[in-house]
Order: sequence, then C-alpha cells, then structure tokens
Amino acid sequence: MTTDEMIQKGANELWYKHNESADTRIARNPRTPELPGPEIVEALLSTALARLAECSALVEMKIPSGEDARLVVVGDLHGQLADALHIFHSCGPPDKERRYLINGDISDRGSQAVEIWILVLAFMSRYPEQVHVLRGNHENEHLNERSRLFGGGFAEECLAKYGPRIYERFQQLFLLLPLFAVLESQVFVVHGGLFRIPEVTLARLQTLPYRRHYPLGLSEEERTSGKDWTEDEKILFDAQWADPTETLGITRSSRGSMVMNFGPDVTRKFLQDNELSLCIRSHQVPRTLDGFELQHASSLSALS
Repeated sequence: MTTDEMIQKGANELWYKHNESADTRIARNPRTPELPGPEIVEALLSTALARLAECSALVEMKIPSGEDARLVVVGDLHGQLADALHIFHSCGPPDKERRYLINGDISDRGSQAVEIWILVLAFMSRYPEQVHVLRGNHENEHLNERSRLFGGGFAEECLAKYGPRIYERFQQLFLLLPLFAVLESQVFVVHGGLFRIPEVTLARLQTLPYRRHYPLGLSEEERTSGKDWTEDEKILFDAQWADPTETLGITRSSRGSMVMNFGPDVTRKFLQDNELSLCIRSHQVPRTLDGFELQHASSLSALS
C-alpha cells in the first residue's frame, strides 16, 4: 500500500462520512481501524523527518483564502482517537482551505496515540504546508516510558503495535517538532507557557537550539552547589511545562520544584515586546470545561 493509498484508506475507514454522524458511528462501533503495515509508518516518519529537518523552532502560519477557509488549533489529544476523529469530521480534513496546528501532547495516557500519529503524519505528507504539530511535554521519551497509570504509556503502546524500530523513529520525530507558532503575525502558540527569562523575543525563539529534550530536574545537591540550567534550557523547559497564574511575576508551581507559573504581567509584556495580540496554550484542562478558557485579561487562551 502506498502512502497515498493509506491516506485514502484512512479517510474511508476513519471519517465515517456515510449516513450517520461521526459521533453516532463511533459510539455504536468504536473499533480500532486496521493498522497499516510498518513499512507505511516508516515511510510516513521518514517523510516527516526530512521535512522537519529543514525547519526551525518557530513556525509561521497564515489563514488560507477561500469561502470555507479556517485555521484550526487543536489542544491535547492524549491518545483519544475518537476526539481526533470528531475534530477532523466537524471541521473537515486538511486541504487548501483548511489548515491545522496541533499544539502538542498527542502521545501518552490514551490507548490510540499511534493511530492519531499515523493519521496526522499522513496528512502532513499529503498537505505539508497545511498541517503542523508542535511538541508538547509528552512528546518525550522520559514520559513516554512511564506506565499509563502514571501519565505515560506511549512506549508500551507503540512497542506492542510496531516494535522498537518504529518507536525509535517516533523519538527522532519528537526531537524535531517545533516548539512555537505565530499565526498571522499576531497570535503566539506554545504548548506550555511563557518564560522565566525576561525579554524573550521571537527572533531568539526562532534560533533556539531546540532539538533535544527539556532538562530534567536538578537534585538538591546540584542546587545547593549552585548548578543551574542555561537560559536556553529554561526557555525549552518553560515552553513545555509552564502554567499561568493570576499572581504577578514568575512564581514556583505545585507541579514540581523546577516548574514555573507566569502572571498576567509576564503575558502582557511578552505580547507587547513582540507586537502580538494573543497567546494560545494547552497543557491544562480549562476550568470552564468548554474547550477553552480566556485568562490574563483575555490576552491568554487555554485550549484543551
């Protein structure tokens, strides 16, 4: 089966565009679609790796033109294939009039992250300018290799379905995923949040050495001895882990000793300094449970 044939098969198998809605059909028959062979997944990964090797840490996207034009930003999917299918069915699959930005955390927790990745990689292969994926904190082998009970699960899932070769290729892919996007020169998108380092510019983010995992926490002995992360490491970490708070400035998070919260003044200054109007992030379930939540005087949108 060629890549194009696999995409068509995926559309026929996954879309459920028949007499019933996607939601009804999934609820009635939530079976796992047949997985393509490892050679197809290898080809999709190779295509994506070659494309991402030419990219930087920051992607610029425009809203396409056309009567039904839209740019869809998707939050954490975490292996929930039914959610991914619902989004693609409701908004329409990527094409010349529809662009997608998936804001990280496809992996872990749910049991069908591999299927979502195959579908997304197929779309990226067919429509390379229309589909982009940012790296979330769960596109990381340290979390992937945890048990699903402890927030991981992707390693176990991928190894069971495709074995170590494909799993290793996914890890290579994750290191090449960009961290930031700017939409229409106005909207900044990042998985986690903004930065403990002051006066970070888009130009600096564009050239950030990002093809590595975020640093792991420092031990008590290392902190006592004065060891610290570099500024680039702090930016890399905050991009995938930081959370907003209504407290001004940068404060320590309850998530862990190295995780930071950023206040509304941090958001306001970052947007002003970079001539932006809005920041979109994911990483947390919005308290509204409505899919998104506006924070920091509506300058920050949390997207589930």
